[in-house]
This record gives sequence, structure tokens and C-alpha cells, in this order.
Amino acid sequence: MKGIIIASFGTTHMDAFGASIDRIKNQLKKMYPDIYTVHSFSSEMVRNALKKRDINYFNMPEALLHMEENGIRDISVLSLYVIPGIEYEKIIKQAKVYNNDKRLNIRFSEALLTDEEDMENVAKVLKNLFQDKPTILMGHGTTVDVDKAYFDLQQKLDEMGEKIYVGTVEGGLEFDNVLEKLEEIEEKKVLLTPFLLVAGDHAKNDMGSDDEDSWASMLKQRGFDVEVELKGLCERTEINDLFYKKLEEIL
Repeated sequence: MKGIIIASFGTTHMDAFGASIDRIKNQLKKMYPDIYTVHSFSSEMVRNALKKRDINYFNMPEALLHMEENGIRDISVLSLYVIPGIEYEKIIKQAKVYNNDKRLNIRFSEALLTDEEDMENVAKVLKNLFQDKPTILMGHGTTVDVDKAYFDLQQKLDEMGEKIYVGTVEGGLEFDNVLEKLEEIEEKKVLLTPFLLVAGDHAKNDMGSDDEDSWASMLKQRGFDVEVELKGLCERTEINDLFYKKLEEIL
């Protein structure tokens, strides 16, 4: 018997979880009814916060133990991460430690933005999704080298002539970089939406809230007419299809 572990950072916003990552689990059950599927959250902070609300999700070692206890030794991990960054590397290391004697057959799908082909595929999806007005995508970003993936995606979008601009909360592509792009096109009506798998805390607060330092507020302060769309990437069928394709490659 085979198993699938849906690995993600996790979220405390269960409304957003239901609309995104849990939606993927429901779809996988339809696609692979004979494969046992569970969630795992890599953020212990998220898991601990949920435990206080009597909501429990596995981390990677617990998910592997659960699979093994149910007699499942052939396991595919659907890696729901935008980039192969710290959290992605973390779950791979945890699996290696758990499976140090290689009694289980564990395979990991790639993150959304891993190679040049991914940049092209994601850029094409974004082009089809956002055609009406200039669009700002707020991602998370990271301090490690794979943050370059956001720059590579932006370069691909620029080459395609798209008015789609990627910025990050904690990476090298900052809000000011987005502003520079917007100044070049001299358009004031913009769409602001997350480049995050789940429209959780960052999307609701850092991006779309009325706080004076949110991206929406800072854009409005500069005279932009901002439409905020609180919709995570995993609420978009076209993005999920890219993840399903990556899973199929390792099943």
C-alpha cells in the first residue's frame, strides 16, 4: 500500500487552510482513492498554537511513524513550498533521520519554483490569471540563497512583458522594488494578492490590512487605487495542477 504526505508550513487560519491545502487533500483522495493521504505541518510554532485549540496535525517524523504503524512503507511527499528553502530542507533532513536504516521508501516532490522550467510554467499561469490590471504578488522570501527564485520569476515575467510584480516580506525583492516597477508603467489601478500558498497571517495583516505599514495601506498612501484579493496560491486550480504534476513524477 502507498501513502502520500502533504507537507506544508501550516497555518493557524483554518478558514484559509480549508480553502487551500485541505482542498488539495480532498482532490488527491479523488485522484488516488487507494492511496492513504495525511497532512504534516513543518512549523512547530503553528502546531503548538493549534494544539492550544485542540487541533492536532503531524510533523514529518510523526506522519512517517503514522504511515509505518499502518503498514505503509512506500511514501510520496507532496512538498507544498514555493521555494526549496529552509522548511523544505528541514522536512527532508527529518525524514532522513527517521529513516536512517532505509526501511521506508520515501520520495519528495520538488518545490513550486525549483528550476528554469518551473519559472516558465509558473509565469505562464500568472499571465493567464492576471490580465486585467497591473498585479502585485506578495511572497514570503528568505535570507538563504534560494531567495533568488523570486528574482528569476520576476525576470521571466519581465521578459514576457507582463505587468506582474513580485515582492517579498523577508527576502531581497522588497516593497520598494515593486514601487520602482509601478512607477515605470504609470498606472494607478492595481491588484494586490498573495504569492503565498495560504492566505493566512502574512496575507491578512502584512499585505491586506488597514494597518499603516501594510502593503495595501502603503500603496494607497502613494495614490494607488488598490484592489486586495485574499486568495492563496493553493486556492488556484492552475497552481495546484503544477503541484499535482510534480507529485505524479514521484508516485
